[in-house]
Amino acid sequence: MRRVAVALVFPAWVALATLLGVEVLLFATRPLWDDVRARPPAGRGMPSQERYWCYRYDPVTGYTGLPDVRWLAPWGKTVTQNARGERGPDVPLARGTAPRVVLLGDSQAWGFGVGDEETLGARLAESLDAAGRAGVEVVNLGTSGFGIDQSVLAWLVRGREYAPDVVVFTFFAKNDLEETASVRTHGVAKPVFVRREGSLCLANVPVPRAEGWPDVDLGSQAVRAITSCCGRTSGALAGRTNLVRFLHTRAGLHDWRAEYEAGIERVRSLFPCVLGEDDGSPRGGDVGRELLATLARSLEPRARLVVLAIPTPEELGAGRPSDAYEGFLGGLRDDGIAVVDPFEALRAAHAGGRAIGHATPEDDHLSAEGTAIAARLLAERLAPMLAPSASGGPFPATPGVAGG
Repeated sequence: MRRVAVALVFPAWVALATLLGVEVLLFATRPLWDDVRARPPAGRGMPSQERYWCYRYDPVTGYTGLPDVRWLAPWGKTVTQNARGERGPDVPLARGTAPRVVLLGDSQAWGFGVGDEETLGARLAESLDAAGRAGVEVVNLGTSGFGIDQSVLAWLVRGREYAPDVVVFTFFAKNDLEETASVRTHGVAKPVFVRREGSLCLANVPVPRAEGWPDVDLGSQAVRAITSCCGRTSGALAGRTNLVRFLHTRAGLHDWRAEYEAGIERVRSLFPCVLGEDDGSPRGGDVGRELLATLARSLEPRARLVVLAIPTPEELGAGRPSDAYEGFLGGLRDDGIAVVDPFEALRAAHAGGRAIGHATPEDDHLSAEGTAIAARLLAERLAPMLAPSASGGPFPATPGVAGG
């Protein structure tokens, strides 16, 4: 036994010494590799901020969630993404009897500035539980920086597979309409819908790929593996090492051509007109409203679309919503879309400096408290929609795929 122990201890010491040597080397050379990859500059054809760490290129939507991410964000909170690249727990595609909600939207839905347990999805599940709707499955497809167009495309490519009972789109008044009318935001290209003979046509696809988009995040995969075998504390410690940070460099080549063909077929089921390159056809803010109305009409008869509105800090500070904010929400209501507007509740919290977070000097995202307020009001609206069947039995599973 002593010989076996000696035989095992020596390789372990060698491995430990090697890891320590690599860690020291990477620490000494960090200025040579970290500044370029960890903080790629916006506007130079590279993804910026959290998009670099948490997303990968997608030829239809522009980018999508990177699987198996565990990232200590600059605002001091942990960001975890599951095996499908979504921020939240793994939810199987196959439906059971539990009610199901899919969240769409930008960084407000994804959870910029808050921790995993403070996102809109996590808070909504808690609020629904408190409202007597325990066990609701919440899928968070929120993606930082998305316009309305990208969210609708994400629904077609990935969201419909979940066959939800309610789809919630989070509308951020500050930039959703502007981003929807653009072919480039946050340093990278994106798809855009243009009008052609009275119809909406998808253009700028396949989306031009910027340099620096990730394919595989080896660092997050390593942290996830260490956490699984050795516990959360070990994973957290590993996540702070230079070796894991270096492994965040992206490796592998994704077959985006096959992904594009599969995704665009799903898009054509609702938007048959796909132009490819952007030809500069007119587009405007009304495109966003039309996209949401089209999404609402595509759902299964028992499914509903609900829009959660998020006002800007300037509107909250002024004590009244802008005409553009009220006009857009009024148009959605005219289209028969349910709208949850937490303006008054957020205004009261904003007066006390609690509604908006401070992840960055100019942060305009909901804080943990602001997110909880919005989630509570949203849950109040969703609870009746997610009620059990009239017969008193379990909530029926939605057959097939919603939409089409």
